[in-house]
Amino acid sequence: MKSATITASMTDGRTLTARTVMRDMISYEMTAKKQRPPWGSISENPARWESFVTWSALKRLGQVDIPYEQFLDEVEEIEFDFDDVVPTSPASSDGSS
Repeated sequence: MKSATITASMTDGRTLTARTVMRDMISYEMTAKKQRPPWGSISENPARWESFVTWSALKRLGQVDIPYEQFLDEVEEIEFDFDDVVPTSPASSDGSS
């Protein structure tokens, strides 16, 4: 999964920006499985995934120090800017580089 730069607009007027890392995405997966009922996959809950990964990244970087449910009450909008994937050159068929 590609990382992204996220921007969260908060109800108090702050705009918070962070870069997601794999740890934020794994945190969603681990937390989602523990919920009763489980939250489900990214495709089943795209808004929850987006908000949780944003909260995780902002919390990891010390920009928020509130529980996830409180974050949901305080966030107005989230934007994800996914990294562009740079194509790699095709491997040579004769084994040379």
